[in-house]
Amino acid sequence: MKGWIGLAVTVMLTGMPLMAQGKVLLPNSQFILPAQTKQADAPSELLAVEGELEAGDATFGDDNRRLDAYEFQGEAGQVVTLTVESDDFTPFVALFDGTTGEAVASAVAEDGNPATATATLPSDGQYSVGIAAIEIPGEGSNRLSVPADS
Repeated sequence: MKGWIGLAVTVMLTGMPLMAQGKVLLPNSQFILPAQTKQADAPSELLAVEGELEAGDATFGDDNRRLDAYEFQGEAGQVVTLTVESDDFTPFVALFDGTTGEAVASAVAEDGNPATATATLPSDGQYSVGIAAIEIPGEGSNRLSVPADS
């Protein structure tokens, strides 16, 4: 794959994004979390964000898809569920281990439902959540939630 450095992708679901260490690949493009992430704080949730994919956001791939990224602290063995909803685009969500850069989970919304991914965190530390749209360039509002007790 053009510009690919890292582990090979071992599993592919037809029409679904692929996960690999530190990257999630969408059809014909690469999804790479930006160096700077947006901050969110919500005491009852690990993350609760009303976001907006818009001009000026980080982009990825040859088709310049919009990307937002958020961070939270997690603990080894903690089970987290990420949910992204949007009325403006078909959301894609990915979870990355902030220490290793390894992709932990990803999901794409189907049939108007939210994109929901559940994962058991492999270690204590910082985690990054990336939100993108399947459509190009992908713009509009979205809601991300990661309950503290998920």
